Formats: sequence, C-alpha cells, structure tokens
Amino acid sequence: MGLVKAKAVECAVKAEPIEQQSCEELAAALEDSDATVRRHAAQKITACLDAATTLVSRLKREENTAVREAILNSLLRLHDPSISSGLADCLRSEDAALRNDVIEAFKQLGDEVAPILRSLLADPDRTFASSLSISLTPSAIQMWSNG
Repeated sequence: MGLVKAKAVECAVKAEPIEQQSCEELAAALEDSDATVRRHAAQKITACLDAATTLVSRLKREENTAVREAILNSLLRLHDPSISSGLADCLRSEDAALRNDVIEAFKQLGDEVAPILRSLLADPDRTFASSLSISLTPSAIQMWSNG
C-alpha cells in the first residue's frame, strides 16, 4: 500500500506545475509519457488559442481512457466550430473505442454537428455510413438527416 500512496503523491507533485504553464508548455505536456500529466494538460489548455487543433490532434493518438475523456470534455467546453471536422476524422479510426467516444461527443454537440453528420451519413463508403448509422439512435439520425 505504501507504493500506491507514493505514486499518488508523485502524480500530484508532477501535475501541479501545469497550472502555471504557457500554452506551448501545455501543448508539450499533452505529449508527456505520463497519462496524469497529459490529462491535466488537456483540462488546462482550453484557454489557449489553438486548443481545439491541439486537442483533436492528440485525441487521434491517445490510448489512455482518462486522458481521452479529458480531451473530449475540453473540446466540448470550447464550442469551437472547427472541432466537428476534427472529430469526424476520428470516426474513420480503426479504434472502436475512439469512434464510440466521438459519437457520444457528437450527441452532446447536437445541432452544431448536423451539417457534418449529414455528409457522413451520405458518405459514398456505404460500409462507413452504415456503421455510423448503427451507432446513432434513430432520433439522432432523423435530426441530423433532416435539414
């Protein structure tokens, strides 16, 4: 049990300086090998100018569930129109968990993503479009198909 406490202290100490970091340092922290550092950076970077681009870029490569959740929560808080297309790119990922997380984010964004989802549902790649429609609720498909 002593090891667990030591690790918790180590994480808290390592994550603390992030609050005082510049946007460049936060972007660099998103690439840190420590998931706790990446998670804290994802939570703090929202005040930075290019946060949406930086977060979407990291999301495409992030494997840690807690970090991915922090990135998506930060993206949802940004209300940046550019995130829709970045998130849409993630729907073509081989990572099923990432695709599911992005679909959940789209559901929370609602009408903001209607145009991009309309185009995705009409994608010439019928396998992709079918897979996407299976992942969405019937009411979501109807809302995003009409317009």
